[in-house]
Amino acid sequence: MPSFGSAVERTFDTGTHVDCDDATSAAATVSSAATRSTAPTTGSAPTTSPAGQVALGFGVFSADAGMSADAGMSADAGMSADAGMSADAGMSAGAGMSADAGMSADAGASADAGTRYDLYSAAGAPQNISLGPVVGTDRAVIDPWFHPTSLGYQGLVHDIGLLPPQVLRSWDATGKLLGDSARNAVSSTPTADGGSVVLAQEFDATRTPSLGPTHLDWTDAMGRVTQSVTLDGTPDHLIQASHSQHVLVLDTTTSPWRARWFDAKGSSLTPWFDVNATPQGASMTPPPASRSGPYLQLLADATTVALSDGASWVAVLRDGNASEDAAPGWLTSRPGTRLATIRQGTGYAVLALPHGEAERFERFEILTPEGDSCGFATVPAPMPPNGQTWTPQRLDVGGDGTLFQVSNRTGGDLDSSVHCAFRWWRELLR
Repeated sequence: MPSFGSAVERTFDTGTHVDCDDATSAAATVSSAATRSTAPTTGSAPTTSPAGQVALGFGVFSADAGMSADAGMSADAGMSADAGMSADAGMSAGAGMSADAGMSADAGASADAGTRYDLYSAAGAPQNISLGPVVGTDRAVIDPWFHPTSLGYQGLVHDIGLLPPQVLRSWDATGKLLGDSARNAVSSTPTADGGSVVLAQEFDATRTPSLGPTHLDWTDAMGRVTQSVTLDGTPDHLIQASHSQHVLVLDTTTSPWRARWFDAKGSSLTPWFDVNATPQGASMTPPPASRSGPYLQLLADATTVALSDGASWVAVLRDGNASEDAAPGWLTSRPGTRLATIRQGTGYAVLALPHGEAERFERFEILTPEGDSCGFATVPAPMPPNGQTWTPQRLDVGGDGTLFQVSNRTGGDLDSSVHCAFRWWRELLR
């Protein structure tokens, strides 16, 4: 079990918190919105690596078009330093990036909808640079919608009043804007070469409907499309198998869900195939909004993808195979969880999905790659000041082993706004 040292702590106060609705639906309410400039700006790569610099964020949104109130607190966070950029439950950072994780929030929400990410030094000093707003399309994990690149960062962004409704935005390591994608970005995932693979829809403001076919786009760190494949159907999730660089796309708009594999050149490896496997007779219908899925998790072998419906593990999909297999017992026996790969791929940390009871974020289980339990690690209890109560809301473990805990702060001299505490242990599970 890990030996906990002193945690790094930060606390933040925020205004009213709300959650984003689906960006495509929001677009219908902005009939007169301006079309954004989509050409990536020119610029060279940073002369220095982003060593010791991390992006920190907390969900602060404005209640505007496409927004709905949410009494809960969204804290999509967690950082890791992983040169291979695996799809961990936590933000996987590019080579040279620090894993000191935390979050920040402005006391007032801006006119833009999204999660604001600010840059901090490894020591926790604010750099006074904001990347926001970034949209969290999958609240269980971070990588599909915000991740580092070889130049800096890329994330899915929804700016109220601008079209397309949601784009892939690229920043360099200092937070400078590099450009936005021209297509409506549905989902993204980091690639091993420091870019992204994106599911993106053609967009034409003069056409009804304005959103056209879905493409599978490979982009570089500047956000430029290097290759593209037009897809049939409307897949909405994807992940790359890092060992082969094959890409799995998943369409949850159909019943049953269906999936398809593509190689690194964009050629299809399989036809569409149904995903029917279910745990203990559960339904494969899309989960309600209160869940945090569906999502795809690359397992430690770097070739097998596990599928969660946001409540249970329902299937595994093996690289290049036109079929699914039932999820193994070690996964199905742990419903309501997600995984983070730790110890350089030699184990997992089992983390509770968001929206659970506080005690689920006070300890976590460690597994071997085969799913055998190594026991549980209990997170040291916080010592709140001034009569406050800190209630854990989320745990994340990044690829470098940094453990990150988010808590709600209440009581003492605090008002009724959202107040948060953030604690992290650098490279605890490395």
